[in-house]
Formats: sequence, structure tokens, C-alpha cells
Amino acid sequence: MSTMDRLINKTKKYHGKGILTWKDGSNYEGYFKEGDHYGYGIKKWANGDIYEGNWERGYRHGIGKYYYANGDKYEGEWRDGELHGLGQYWFKDGGMYQGSFAFGRKDGLGSLVFGDGVHMSGNWVQDEFHSNLK
Repeated sequence: MSTMDRLINKTKKYHGKGILTWKDGSNYEGYFKEGDHYGYGIKKWANGDIYEGNWERGYRHGIGKYYYANGDKYEGEWRDGELHGLGQYWFKDGGMYQGSFAFGRKDGLGSLVFGDGVHMSGNWVQDEFHSNLK
């Protein structure tokens, strides 16, 4: 009997705190509500990606950290599974973006520093740089 077998509610959906493991080796440890990841939890994907933070309705939502298997890292706000709000994204080459995101893209005020130290600060629209800060 797995941990999750004890967490099935009257509607036959996972509810409470537990660990769920998929056939590919991915796993989630945290809270469930009506079958969805909900509240604080950690998910590890088979490809090596890891997310640690808040969930709502099965989506990354609120504050969280995402460690990409390729060496990149994001720490900040999420909405419905996407980078959304203020955050910092570190690139494996040493570069870093700090600022606003909308629907998974740089959007609003932000600063991008490349691995070689060159930087751009200003307004971003859907991942494209539009203007310098004055």
C-alpha cells in the first residue's frame, strides 16, 4: 500500500499530505486537495528538473524555486504554472535576469546581465527589450 492509498477522500481523489511517484520516476511530495497539488510541495521530474514552492489547482502558483536540469534556476512568483510577477532567473553561463515576468516571459521593468558582464536595464515586452532606463 502506497502513502497515497491512505489519502483518498470520499470523491476518490488524493487529499492531504503524501508522496506520489509516476512510472517514469518523477515524484511529488507535498499537499493535495481534491486530487491536485495544492499548497507547499516539491516535484522532481525524471529529466532532472525540480520545483519547490507553492501550488494551486495542480499548477505552480505563488512563490517558488525551479531548478532546471540544464543548470538554469528561477526564483520568484508563479501564476497558473508560468513565471509571472517578480523574479530572478539565473542562466548556466553566469548571466541573470531580475525583474518582471508575465505568462512565462520577461515583461515590464527588468535588468539582464550576460555572463560576460554586459547588461541591459529597461522595459521588456514579451521577452523583447524595448527601452533603456533613463
